[in-house]
Amino acid sequence: MKAKLQQLSIESANASFLCYTVKVPTFEFQWHYHPEYELTYIIKGRGKRYIGDSYQDFDLGDLVLLGPMLAHTWVSETSYQDECEAIVVQFSNEFIESLFHYPEMSKIRGLFLRSKNGLHFNESNEKIILLLKELVEYKGVYRFRS
Repeated sequence: MKAKLQQLSIESANASFLCYTVKVPTFEFQWHYHPEYELTYIIKGRGKRYIGDSYQDFDLGDLVLLGPMLAHTWVSETSYQDECEAIVVQFSNEFIESLFHYPEMSKIRGLFLRSKNGLHFNESNEKIILLLKELVEYKGVYRFRS
C-alpha cells in the first residue's frame, strides 16, 4: 500500500510547531508521511505501530520520534475497548535545524538525526510526559517555557 502525503498546517497556524491531542474511539490504519518531524506519545491505546518497513506492538506510554518523510501509522487492537488518546508534536525542518547551530544542542541534533528511521524510547521519563501534557495547553510564547 502506498503512503499518502499529509499536508500539515504549521505555517498557517502561525506557530513554529504543532502540538495537539488526538482522542478517537480507535486508531485506524492511516498510512501517511509528511516533511515534518513528529513526536508521538500514546496516553491510551494498544495495538501495532507501523514505521517504514517495521511494525511493533505499542501500549500506553509509547513514545516515538519520527524523522521527515517517514511513512507511519498506529492501529488499535480489535480487543482494545477503551478510547484511544495520543499527544502529537510536529516540527518543521526549518524550526529544528535552526536550533542545531547552538553548541548546547549537539546531543539533541544527534537524536533528531537518528530519528530518520524512527526512534522508540524504551522508557518514558515522567517529567517529559508532564511537559508534553502541559505543552498541549500552552499557546504562543508560553510554549517555550522551561
